[in-house]
This record gives sequence, structure tokens and C-alpha cells, in this order.
Amino acid sequence: MKVKSAVLWQASAEALIAKYRDHPVLGRNTASLLPRLVAYTREDKAAKGLRSLNIPKTAPEVPIYFTALEMVQDERCLMLIAPPGAGKTSFALHLALNLAGELIGDSYFGKACLADNPVRNAEGDVVPHEWQLSLTNPCYMRLHDGITPTQILAAAGPGFAEALTHHEPIPLLILDEVETLGDGWWEFAAALMRLCAEHTALRILLLGDKHKILRWPIPDGMVRHTLLPLPRAERQRAISTTGTACTGAALGDAAGHAGLFALARDFGGQDDSLEAIIDAWHSAVRHNGHATPPWLEPLRIAKECVLRDDVGSALALFRSDQDSAAPAITSLLARWHTAPALRNALVEGLILLPGDAGLRGALLAAEAHDTAPELHGRIRDALHHIVRLGGLAPIERVAAGRKLSQLGDPRDLEALVDIPGGVFTMGCASHPNSSPVHSVAVAPFCIGAYPVTNASYATFVAETERKWASPHGRDNDRANMPATDLTWYDARAYCAWLTEVWRKAGRISRYMVVRLPSEPEWERASRGNQGKEAIGFTHPWGSVWDDDRANGEALGLNDICAVGIFPRGCSPYGCYDMAGQVWEWCSTLWGENMAAPSFTYPYLDDGRENTFAPDRIRRVLRGGCFSSGAAKANATYRGSLEAEGFWRGNGFRIAVS
Repeated sequence: MKVKSAVLWQASAEALIAKYRDHPVLGRNTASLLPRLVAYTREDKAAKGLRSLNIPKTAPEVPIYFTALEMVQDERCLMLIAPPGAGKTSFALHLALNLAGELIGDSYFGKACLADNPVRNAEGDVVPHEWQLSLTNPCYMRLHDGITPTQILAAAGPGFAEALTHHEPIPLLILDEVETLGDGWWEFAAALMRLCAEHTALRILLLGDKHKILRWPIPDGMVRHTLLPLPRAERQRAISTTGTACTGAALGDAAGHAGLFALARDFGGQDDSLEAIIDAWHSAVRHNGHATPPWLEPLRIAKECVLRDDVGSALALFRSDQDSAAPAITSLLARWHTAPALRNALVEGLILLPGDAGLRGALLAAEAHDTAPELHGRIRDALHHIVRLGGLAPIERVAAGRKLSQLGDPRDLEALVDIPGGVFTMGCASHPNSSPVHSVAVAPFCIGAYPVTNASYATFVAETERKWASPHGRDNDRANMPATDLTWYDARAYCAWLTEVWRKAGRISRYMVVRLPSEPEWERASRGNQGKEAIGFTHPWGSVWDDDRANGEALGLNDICAVGIFPRGCSPYGCYDMAGQVWEWCSTLWGENMAAPSFTYPYLDDGRENTFAPDRIRRVLRGGCFSSGAAKANATYRGSLEAEGFWRGNGFRIAVS
């Protein structure tokens, strides 16, 4: 049987190499154009479980990004997304052909193009990486609308079926062009996960167009990561290796996109902007009849619109395919910086489109906010509508929140919510640290409707000169996001400062104080009177998880976002972001052991609210963060961290009494 299986595996590998070795995307110097990093760092992985971060606050950890190969190794069902032309198919085919070559004892390209010493960040740090999976049997396939996982397995052939049956070599399905599934995605994804459950050795890698599928939900068990642009140091190394003359265009931000890097390398550009690269390419090829790559077609049309001063064609392009046309519209707004009449006509045309198209148009128009001051008000109103009412998909609201921050967020992000006193159910049987379920009484209090934002905390820092380790907390496009990288002492210092500020302003009386909420107060504000049985998870909105109600792991953002952009995830009392987003400090003590609290349930007056406890005693964190799933992003799960610990996923909200 093993001899027969080996013959089938070899035949499968040879067929794959014969079919794809001359694929157009595997042309000259392709290895230097492969996107190799994903938007996921070592710190992110470590922070899946809260841990001590006793590092100097003046020296935040430099991010070391994981490679796409490492994610293929670590995740059984992985989706990698990137813009069109960014090298997804090149990466997939290099991986498939290398694995197939290994299977038959030959080498197609050699592993160096995928797994040598990759540049891991913008600083140029190089960290070695080696392929760790056992012998692997790859099957590369391009998807299309209507295809089913059953049809994919049938087309994969007997060699792949043998691998599924015998669990060796490891069967790896590489499924490209996921975006072609369209409305059939969710049904396909559910069937794919059932296939994984049936065949425990099966591993899956999906690749798709970021513009088209970032809004799609993903099922439990599937992990989605974004492929990062090529780091500047990686491009410098590629240029020196191939002996190509270095141009400024090839080293600018726009050329981080693999396709644009290839154009900049071959055609140059007057500067390092996307538009300059396109102009150089367009000038070189417009008269020689060369075909335009599909990913480049919208940008070619944008260039033609500029040549003809044609706003109508640009709007028609956007109406026909909002996702594919988005880069072209952004490019046009940049090109018409010096033609305000054309730019404003395009912006107004985008905003006036009906329904979601108009909202997406406003989001694109916000890209030109610095060059269209006379339209600020209309753009801001549209963005405010998206954020306040939860319009469009979550990932689009994330972008709208950033732009709203730049234009001036009109919401009162220091608003307070009244929480009535009374007896409520606390705890949950889903985790031993949250058990037993019991009743707790709290007095009336107020709590922040939102976590404390960067804008509010930055004001405190400016007035007190307190050190703040956040590398991006003062960025203009993050002012309405939660303040993070804060110790328990930072949060308490802010509360003491705000008490005096609000007393002087008359917002609170001289007898009132701003402070951190206790653990029961936080849970009361999050769950209200929900979950009296408290058998399963209780989220601020109910017992069933919903990806459109929180910035959690399923969103795949792996970062904070503007507060309050998940209005459907609001708590019964009107508190936003109490599931996911950031872990929030409470005043309550946990104990010294991260795995198990010294201060267990039921909640008692047993010294756990001692604000003078030593630093080694961990404090309670609640609510989960952007990398948390349903098991932690809820109203009952208890986390903890040392009082002097901090990272980019923890913040706080205030209480007033």
C-alpha cells in the first residue's frame, strides 16, 4: 500500500509542476517580489494570554512580524489577503511548486525564495526562518463561483486522496482567488470547515483580494491575516541582488506593493508616488500594444480620465465595481489636487450615490480631506453617519473612524452613563476563575460610555508631563481610539487628574471622584440583568456571539479602532466596547498567580479593593481585546496583569461616584 501511495503522490506532484512551472506570474526575478510578512507580530501572539510586560516604558518593543510561511505552519486553516497585484498568486505557486519538488526528491526553485532570512519590520531587522512542516502534498487550485469543496477534492486526484486517507504526506489545499466565490462564500466556508472536521490531517491555505473579501465574515476555526507590503530593506536587498539600477520610486511607500515595485524597478518614476510610477509605466507602454495586467486596469483607466478631464467615467467605474475601483478613485483624487473643480465634482458625485455606494464614496472622498477643505463638513457628516449608526461592514467602519478622527470626531467621547444600583447576577459557569455564579449588590454609579481615548489621555500627558510608552497614541488618525500601553498606576493617575479638572469645570461636585470601576461595577455595566442562569457566555448584547458587535479576533484587525463603531454591541445601559477592543483595568486585585486568582468568587469585602497592594499583586482586567475570541470578549471572563504591566491591547474606562 505504501509503495502504491508513493507512486500516486509523485504523480500528483509531477502533474502540478508540469501544469504551473511556466505560469506568467513566475517570470524573472519573481522571488524578490514575494510578499513574505503578515500583519501579526510576536507580541500579538504572546498577548493571546495576558502576561507580564516589565520592560522600560521609554523603549516599546520593536515589532517582529511573522512570515506567511510561519502562518501556514501554525494555522490549519489560513486565509491570506492582499490587494490585487500584490503577489498572492506568486507566493502560492512558489509554495506549491517547492513542496511538490520536495515530494519527488527534486527542487523547483529552492526554498531560499520563501524561507531564507526575511526582513521582519520597517527597521530592517532580519530573523532567520526555516520550514518546519513534515513532507507535504500540495494541491493548488483557482476557485470560481459555484465550486464546492467536494468538487475540489475530486479534482485534486488520487494522490491527494491518498494523503487524506493516510495522513502523510500532509495534504495541503492551496485555494486561490477566493473573491470569485462572491455571495456563495459563507456556504462554501461552512462546507470547507466540515471537510476539515472530517479529515483531521487536512490543511488549507486560501488567498484572496483584500478589497473584495475583507468585509466577509470567517467561520470559527479559520484564521485571516493580511500580507504586508514589501519592507524597504527587502526591496533594497532585491535590487542589489538582481543588479537592477536603484530608483527612488522603487524604494518609496507606494512600491511596497509588489506589482508597483516591479513597475518602479522597470520604468522608474519622477518621484516615489503611485501616480508617478503609473505615469512612467503608461508613457512607456501606451503605444506598444502591451496588455495591461488585470490588477492595473483600474489605475490605467484613472490615468485616461485625467488625460480627458473625465469625471463621468470615473464615477461610472466606481458604480460598476466599488471594490476594484477604489484604488483608482483614490489615485484620481490625488491627481486632481491641482484641479479643485474636477476634484470637487468627483467628491460630490461620490457622496450623492444612493445607499451604501454613497457611504463608500464618502469614505474614499475622505482620502482627499486635506485638499478639499470646502467639503469637510459634508464628508464628516457622512463618516459620522457610518460610525454612529454602524453603517457598512465593520472593517469599513474602522476606516471611517480613522478619517473621522482626522476631520474632528463630533461625538462626546467623555460621556458618562448612569448605572442603577441593585443586586445582579455575577460570574459564569464557563470558566473556573469566573465561578461560582452568585449575586452581588452595587450602589448607583456612573461609568464612561467609551474607554478613555487617546485624545483625552494625551491632554493629561501634556498637562502633567507623565511618560507614555504608546508609539502611536498621539497620531491624528487615532485620537478617537482607546488609550493603550498604560499601567494600572497610569490609569489611576489619570482618574485623580480628571477629578480635579471636572470639579473645577463644574462637571462633578466637590464630593465626587473619578476612579477605576470595581470588578462588580464593570460587570454590572457590561451585562445589566442578563444571564441569570449564567451557564454560557454572556456578552453585552446577549448570549450568542456576533462578529458585527465587537472588535475581536474574528474581525482580523489585530489592532484597536475608533471607539463606539459597533453600536449593535452596546451594553444594556449604553456602554460601548465592553467586549473586545481593549482589556480594561479595574480597581480590584487578582493575586500573584496569573493562572488562578487569589481573590476568588464569590466577590467579598476581603481586601481585594486595597489600592495600596504591592506591585507584584496582579490587578483585574476585563472585556478582552482585539485578539480575543468569544471565550474572553464577554462580560464575565476575568483577566489580569501586574500593576506595572502594559501593552498595546490594554486600556481603561472611568467610573464616577
